[in-house]
Amino acid sequence: YRMYASSLQTILLRYGAFEPIVSGFNPWMEESIKPTLFEKYGGISTVSNIVQDFYRDILEDEKLRAYFAPGNMPVLMDHQLKSLGQVLGGPIHYEGEELKTAHAGLGITADDYDKVTRILAINLQDAGFEPADLEQVMSEISRIRGDIIENNEEI
Repeated sequence: YRMYASSLQTILLRYGAFEPIVSGFNPWMEESIKPTLFEKYGGISTVSNIVQDFYRDILEDEKLRAYFAPGNMPVLMDHQLKSLGQVLGGPIHYEGEELKTAHAGLGITADDYDKVTRILAINLQDAGFEPADLEQVMSEISRIRGDIIENNEEI
């Protein structure tokens, strides 16, 4: 796990993780723009912590661990960082394979998908996400369910 976290730190430096993130405040405007969830919860450093906790928790589950090839963890963590950052309205975006293609052949079941989303929800709660914001994120994530689950009869 520490090896993967080190790889993620390298990725974060590339995206300016340690630069301050300015919220929607503009002193020249009468009203400030509402910050994105990405900004509200601390930007790239918070997202990276969530991703690290997420994979730590997934890898602790023997059945879920089988879906993740250890040699691909830095790449998977990078993709997850970009995906979650995008969902939260951040400046980073996932530009990899289509999710359906990337998950084809893995045999991911509805139960396992649901377990992964529950882990993510717990990680978001642990990061301080308010209930309404958590619901918004999980609603967005639920849209990709059909692209991840192998057996569509289980959706």
